[in-house]
Amino acid sequence: MVQAVSYLKGLKLSNGQPVSDSLQKTGVVGFVVSASSALWLFDKLVREQQQLKYLLTYKFSQDHLELFFTLIRSRGGHNNYPSPGQLKATMKRLLTHNKLLVTVYLLTVARF
Repeated sequence: MVQAVSYLKGLKLSNGQPVSDSLQKTGVVGFVVSASSALWLFDKLVREQQQLKYLLTYKFSQDHLELFFTLIRSRGGHNNYPSPGQLKATMKRLLTHNKLLVTVYLLTVARF
């Protein structure tokens, strides 16, 4: 991962401008920041403090939230922006369909 970060930091456009300083920097900077953060956490929590045996980086992903909201949007038919009532009804259907226990926190959130 260190080599990938070094490679991306040194990547240049055809005009010699570093990609990290150009308009196309989003992916490069995002990867460099994420990789650097993961490496720092590994050094701190695994090597130095020995609080963990390993670091599960997939736990840092927001894919589960994106998939959940995609599922909610897909339940609304052609409407990608559900109203609060539609959101509440969709969440109830998803929760009962998956047989999840509804906690007090979810009930409070669903009221809004």
